[in-house]
Formats: sequence, C-alpha cells, structure tokens
Amino acid sequence: MRFVVFVVTLLVSGVCYANSVAIVVRTGGDVVKTSTSNDTLPVKRRDTLSEGDQISTGDDAYATLKFADQSVVDLSENTTLRITRFRPDSDQGKANVFLELLTGKLRTITGNLAKEPNAFDLRTAHASIGVRGTEFEVQLVSDSETQVLRHSGSVIVRSLEFQGQVVELTESHPRASVTLGSPAKLMDAPGAPSLGPIPANILELANSLSAPPLIPVAVVAVPAVVPLSANGNTPVDTGSRSESLEPIEAFVAMVNNNQWAEARLLANELIERFEGLPRFDLYHGLLLMAENNPNEAIFSFERVLVFNPEQHRARLELGRAYLMTGNFNRSRDALNQVLLANPPTNVRRNVETLLKQVDEAELRAMSKTEFGGTIVAGWDSNGNAGSNLDGPLDPNLLGLTELSGVSTPVESGFVQWSVTTGMSTPTSQTARNQFSVDFTNKNYLDAALNDTSALTLGTVINGQQGRWRSQIPLTGQLSWLDGQTWQGSVSAGYSQHYRVWGPLWAGVKIGTQMNVALDDANVSNAKDLAGIVFDAQERGRVHTFSSLYLQTMQAGLDDGHSEWRGIANRYQLVWTLPWNIRANFAAEHQWRRYKADDLFFTENDVSTDLKLRQDQVIAMELQGAWAPTNWLQTQTQLSWEWVDSNINVYGRDRITASQAISVRF
Repeated sequence: MRFVVFVVTLLVSGVCYANSVAIVVRTGGDVVKTSTSNDTLPVKRRDTLSEGDQISTGDDAYATLKFADQSVVDLSENTTLRITRFRPDSDQGKANVFLELLTGKLRTITGNLAKEPNAFDLRTAHASIGVRGTEFEVQLVSDSETQVLRHSGSVIVRSLEFQGQVVELTESHPRASVTLGSPAKLMDAPGAPSLGPIPANILELANSLSAPPLIPVAVVAVPAVVPLSANGNTPVDTGSRSESLEPIEAFVAMVNNNQWAEARLLANELIERFEGLPRFDLYHGLLLMAENNPNEAIFSFERVLVFNPEQHRARLELGRAYLMTGNFNRSRDALNQVLLANPPTNVRRNVETLLKQVDEAELRAMSKTEFGGTIVAGWDSNGNAGSNLDGPLDPNLLGLTELSGVSTPVESGFVQWSVTTGMSTPTSQTARNQFSVDFTNKNYLDAALNDTSALTLGTVINGQQGRWRSQIPLTGQLSWLDGQTWQGSVSAGYSQHYRVWGPLWAGVKIGTQMNVALDDANVSNAKDLAGIVFDAQERGRVHTFSSLYLQTMQAGLDDGHSEWRGIANRYQLVWTLPWNIRANFAAEHQWRRYKADDLFFTENDVSTDLKLRQDQVIAMELQGAWAPTNWLQTQTQLSWEWVDSNINVYGRDRITASQAISVRF
C-alpha cells in the first residue's frame, strides 16, 4: 500500500494531465469520478477521463470505459480503478499504460498499446499483471488476495513482494492467485465467480463511440529522488531531506564501490521504507544484477521508468537485464530507446556493444548446425614428457645411471589442424544440448616425436530450472599414433549445481574415462574423479574453483607402480573484455600418491630400499581469444607444467606456446 500511495503522490505532483485518455461507454447505478484535485463528480455516458482520474462504482453499479488505444475496461460493482498513467512517449512513439485496481473486480480487452513490449501494467495493492494483446479479468477477493483469470492472449502475474517469481497464464492453466506474503501461484481449483468475457453487445456499444485521440502530454520533469517519511506514506519536508536520504546515499556509495555484501545487508534494512523511490530502485536494481537476479532487477528498473521515463541509465540497465533473462526483443527495444535519446559517446558505445551481444545471444538461442576448422602453430619444450633431470640418476637395481634416449626431453615445433561439425539445440534461456564430431591431426617438426590423430564424438546435455542446473558430458574417441590405431576411449560425467546466493553456484561433479589399448605397445586403463565445484559470475568475469579426488587404474592388471590416487585443486578465471576479447587463466595443483614401491630406482646411491613414489604437479595456462566476427576467432595460448617427484627421474617441466585461427560457418 505504501507503494500505491507513493505512486499517487508522485504523479499528482509531477505530471501535467492535459489530455483525455478514455471515454465512458456506459454506466449504471452510482458511478463517480475523483480527479487529481480531489473533486468528486458523477459519471455519465460520453464523459471523458484523464490521467490521475479515479472512477468508482457503488452497489449494483457498473461502468464500461474505452481508452484511446481501443482498450475496453468493464468495471463491476463496488470497484475502484485509478488511471495512474496512460500516454505515448513523445520522443520514441512508444506507449506506457499503468492502471491500479484499488477495490472490486474488472475485465478488460487490451488495445494497441499493450501489444508493445513492457507497455501495460495493471496492479493491485500486492499483485502486478502484465499482458501483450489479451483479454482477462482481475478481482480483489479480499484485502490480502488478488485473483486473475485469463480469457485469451498472454498474461503474466507476479507478487509485488516476490517479483522474481513469475506465473504465466495459459489455456490449460488460466487462473492465478496472489496472496499477501506469498508469491503468485497457479490455481487448479475454481476461484471467485468469473465475470466471463466482455459481452458482444457491450463491445458493439464501445465501437460506436470514438475514444479520445492518443496525444502525447506535456510532462514536468520528475526529480531523481523524492524522499519518503519513515513510514513511507508521504514525502518528507525539505528540511529533513538530507537526514532522510543519508542511508540511501550510503547504499549508493556501496553499490558504486562494488561492496555487494555490505550493500545487500543495508538494502534489506532500507527496502521496506524506500522501495518505490527512483534513486533507491535504480541502485537496488544494480545490486540485483550483480547478484545475478535479473528477473527481480527488471521490476526495480521498470519502477524507475514509470516515474521518470527519461532516466536512460535505468533503461540501459533494463535492456541488459532482459538480455540476461533471454528476452531479446524487450532488451533490444529498451536499448534502442536509449540510442534515440542521443546519449554521450561512451554510453552510445556501451549500448551498441550490448545490442551486438543481443544479436549474438539470439543466434545462440536458436537450433543451429555449424561446420568449421582450426589451424594451430606452436612450440613444445618437452613433446615426449621426458625427465628434467640435470645430472646423474640415483642408481637403480640394474645399475643404470643415465637416462635412455626416450626419457630425455625433446623440444620441437608443431602444426595442428582440425575440422569440426556439430549441432546445438536450446533447452532453456540459459542452457542447450550440443553434439559435435571433430577430427584432429598433430604433427611435430622433430622426427623423434610421434604424430597423433584423433576422431572425437561428443555430446553435452545441459539443463537449468530455477536454482538448479545440470550437465552430462559424453565423449567417445579413437586415436592413432604415427598412422597406427593406438587407443579407444569413452568418458562420461555428471555435475549438479545449486545457486547458493546471488552469483554463487555450488555443486558436485563425478566422471570416469576408460582407455582401451588397440596396440601391443599401449596399455588399457581407467580414470575416475569426484569432487565439488564452485563458480560465480559477475560483470563479465566467471570464477571457478574445483577440488576433485582422482585415481587411475590399469585395466585388468594389478600394477600399483602405475596406479595412483590424488587430489586436484583448480582455479579458473574467464574474463570477457571489450572489443570481443576473452581472457582465460587457470592454475592447478595435484598431489599424487602411487600404490606400490617403485621397482627401479633406489632412494640414494647406497640404499637398496625401494621408494613409494609421490608427485607434486603444478600447471598454469593463459589464453587470449579475439573474435572480430561471428565466424572468425584467433587464440593465443601459453601453458606451463612442472612435476616434482621424490624419485628424481620422474620430475619434469614443460612449456608450450601456440597460436590458433578458427572459422565457423
């Protein structure tokens, strides 16, 4: 109710109601109109109504209104409707309709303005109903419950207290209820008696009258901040404004400084007092965006624009929020309105970047088939994973003190090429299933190193619903070594994540890989993993941390000298930068403990004791990718791996650098 009072106060003080927006088609019984000057007059047929007018029906009374966009609203008895806002935007030619049902029930057929995205909003004290070209009815069945019944078209219902939980009415589920203190929910059982669709004779009567023309009205600039009193009911006087706004200014400073945790704590304290204030709503929306709650942020930005349609920062952020939810049409509409306002150069550049992201996201949201290829040129300091030992070995049981040739690192350049084809199908606004076929060939310039080839078939099944998301990757691969079949492998995995808070997701991950030897020189083995994964996304950056248990086993053999168990901790940062540049940094540490004593190398030159091998592995990777167009990408990669073992022959280090060019069609 505080929000309703604030709407009325702000609109009465800030808007010039110069034009009529509706005509009365018919009345019956006691019907009165209350104007913005609080004058109450009886209403009769052919009377006109303006913004800010409130029309009320008494016992056994009714009224039918026809608005300038051809909308028809039929009011039942004991009903009060306020025309809070009804106008086209004089700059962009777009419309904005904001009606409030204060008591009773109504049915309506929306007109031309409701066909525009984000143009129509009908509210009660605790519910919001959005539509696009539809017929529906709304009834306040009590002081704490609103019921909505769809007759046709698209109807979206939400609670003003739980704005992130949206209900869409369909032909199979046409009724919803919003109760004070609860989110909107679909109703399976019959609710309040239906008024039914508007009868044909009433529509014919409405068509016989011409509604007032839809003329833009003059608008007095609405101040960016209109403070409320402590209880939120009325504006405070100017003398107390500074003291009243001090908490909001502290909140604004926290948001501007990216102090998201502190801002959330303060917002929770301020929201009851200041929700509906444009300045608070704008920065609360920015906080919700940082917390990866774009659905809730949308309503904050929309409230700002209801009071101040020229607040283009809110409109820009609204476009970004719609992009995050996958509503590309509304995102594009909001961003184009910002461009039409002729913003500063830096703002225009940001909007154009977002519009390009909208186009790219829209393409990704469609089922598509791709074909492409990649060419890579690089250098490898240790192509055969040889030992980094500098000096003699510890003597082994056979008396060997030098590395064989195959254990000495071989440095070489390489060229790699691959061809890929695949298809992807969206499963939701944020997830899609993928299938791909890839053939890769890698050739070293040094003849001592083996050339490799691999044919890989892979699929990834993604799903997301509410706070849960899952992923199932499946891969099959056949590989060749110097043209001879070498190994076949199959891998499968599963991960399940839950959004803990804002942008933070936590989950579990399991996986297995079986490698089957296809050559006598190779061995079959199996690798398993299980662990936890955390990731967070904020402002173009994705942070991922995982801690996994790993183990390898020789398939069909009891060879503990090659089998190990360990822990791998990994951190990865993916950062999307301007000009379509993406940076990727990853760092990983593994600890491996082998199952059996080493058979070959002793602990030192005088001991004959066998040693249980333990390795420490540190790996780092840095990638930079640039996509000047949708079909072309270049990627620079630098990686480093260092293995330190308590048996010196197994220690090694390796550096690789490469440059890749990829095309996709």
